[in-house]
Amino acid sequence: MSKQYIVTPRDIQNFDENEEFVFDEPEVTFNDDISNVVVIDGLPIIDQAKEEALKSKVVQIIEKKAEAKIVNFYIPYQAGKSKGMAIVELSTAEQAKKVLDGIEGFKFASFTLHSISAAEVDKYQKFDETTYQQQHKQQSKQYKERDNLVSWLKDPNARSQYAIRYDETVDICWNDPLHVKEIIYSKERWSDDKIDFSPLGSYIVTYHEKGVALWGGPEFKDQDTLSHRNVISVQFSPNESFVVTVSESPARAVLWDLRAQRKAMSLPLKDRSALKGHVFKWSADEKYFAKMGVDCIHIFDSSTMELLHQKTYSVPGVRDFAFNPVGKSFMIYSAINDTNGEGLVTLVDINSRSIKELKSKPYYNSTDIKLNWQLSGDYIAIATSRESTIQMEKVITTAFDVMKVNQKNFPIEGIADFNDCVDEFEFEPIGDTLAIIHGPGNVKKSFSLYSFKNAVHKLIKKCEGKTINRMLWSPRGHDLVLMNTKLVSVTLEFWNAEEGELVGTGEHFSMTDACWDPSGRYFSTFVSAERRSNDNGFIIWTFLGKVMHKANVERLLEFKWRPRIKSLLTANMEKEVKKRLPNKKVEIEQKLLQEAKALREAKLKKRKSAWDEFEQVLARLKSQYEKMKPELIALKGYDPDEFNQEEVDEVIETIEEIVE
Repeated sequence: MSKQYIVTPRDIQNFDENEEFVFDEPEVTFNDDISNVVVIDGLPIIDQAKEEALKSKVVQIIEKKAEAKIVNFYIPYQAGKSKGMAIVELSTAEQAKKVLDGIEGFKFASFTLHSISAAEVDKYQKFDETTYQQQHKQQSKQYKERDNLVSWLKDPNARSQYAIRYDETVDICWNDPLHVKEIIYSKERWSDDKIDFSPLGSYIVTYHEKGVALWGGPEFKDQDTLSHRNVISVQFSPNESFVVTVSESPARAVLWDLRAQRKAMSLPLKDRSALKGHVFKWSADEKYFAKMGVDCIHIFDSSTMELLHQKTYSVPGVRDFAFNPVGKSFMIYSAINDTNGEGLVTLVDINSRSIKELKSKPYYNSTDIKLNWQLSGDYIAIATSRESTIQMEKVITTAFDVMKVNQKNFPIEGIADFNDCVDEFEFEPIGDTLAIIHGPGNVKKSFSLYSFKNAVHKLIKKCEGKTINRMLWSPRGHDLVLMNTKLVSVTLEFWNAEEGELVGTGEHFSMTDACWDPSGRYFSTFVSAERRSNDNGFIIWTFLGKVMHKANVERLLEFKWRPRIKSLLTANMEKEVKKRLPNKKVEIEQKLLQEAKALREAKLKKRKSAWDEFEQVLARLKSQYEKMKPELIALKGYDPDEFNQEEVDEVIETIEEIVE
């Protein structure tokens, strides 16, 4: 009911036409805040009959992605057809921001959705070009050239680099056969904790309380900073387009897009075992990445950061999986039914449309199945362990199969059954040889080499009773080092795996770790102060087991080789290079001899210069002494040069005693 006003004669008599009337009514205000309104573009164009179906699906996506409450949902039309967009009102501006972040780039069937705040739309509608140019003078943004992240590969001598961290200092050094520890960059307190290299050597990673920093270029400048507190490890994708930072407290993994320089994904790590290994495994082209779940594998599309096909890939009893290191997006996984021990190994092809099974093989009575995909992508080694009880004792046997990925129908060949435990097995990175360390107990082990160069596998070498627990393949294949890192004095065995020949041995007392340089020409061992308080330092060996350099470094903590980019040479190009090696070898040896001669001459010249300088100083001091000598004689009363002091031994008594 509207309010009535009663006008009396007195009101009319006292009326002043210049007086402003003020009504005692509440003022009506309009809420023009549209920060809680979002415009979604990229929707399919429909007629009004399909509005409810489309609205239901979009609302479902919004509620799932942003956990937001929708107040209003409006689809505008023109000539009976929708405009391919929707205007959505949320409860709060915070919910609207979640929708903006969650919907942008989302794959909706064959459509890609984009989102923008209604406030942004309003701002652009009111945008005036002339006013903007008057208020903001146009300034041309100067192009900033990016640092060359592979400049170190231009070294004319094709030398490798390595980093050592000792005390509070990090040194980057050239590995030169004529120079020990040739430092090219050094910095104190560069990292609060450890250091790492990216897989292609583009970045060196330093760790700090608030996150990690990526450094690179000729002068090791700061290339990027990733804000994530308490990071304990950094894991790169194969081509360094993405990086994962992992924190322990809280247990969380953050995926970063280095090209876009933005955070792409963040997820809590409920299984703390994920802190020890890689959170994600990547396809060779970085198109897909995956992590293992309970009875499933979560496969993500890196272009959308969403689950592939909007669902997890169900694999009951999954134990392990691996992507093809090169070429097509193949993935192999192993699974075991805990009830009956029935195991299964399956090879699948992953693409945007489907996941297609290529090969599958059952393994009965299995307790464990381990996989090793050769880095060249040609072979997959499958180790299946079985337990049985013989005379009240548990006996473990291991069967080895090899899948040949690049052959028709992906044949699987059984190679050997071992009546003992298998500690390590691995294919050489480039080549056809499989190395296996196996044997009962923790003391004496056997070492076996198998070749797959021809149609049928062949046992190259088997050695028994060896005190080893670890093997390291050269990144270029062909060469292999065996050792036992649990001993105080570690014996190294250098093997030519292709011939099954021991080519050299060495020993490093108190050694804590070892690694190959990326060229496969050198091998390093070192003693870290984190595990040994004495004898800290490193030794660089040739692939034949000869010591090239040895350096004592007090409080040495880490020694790491800088990786290289993958070879750009084809197999035929490498064959041509190998044909020219004999002539090139003579040229390189002559060059090294000349450099060694020049180095010796430079050292002799430096020593002679120091000796000449010493003689000049000595002559000057003698001249000063001769001038002062008369004063010394007058002062002391004798010539100091003629006063000689002799020491005399006096024999007081000699006793001879005969002992029977």
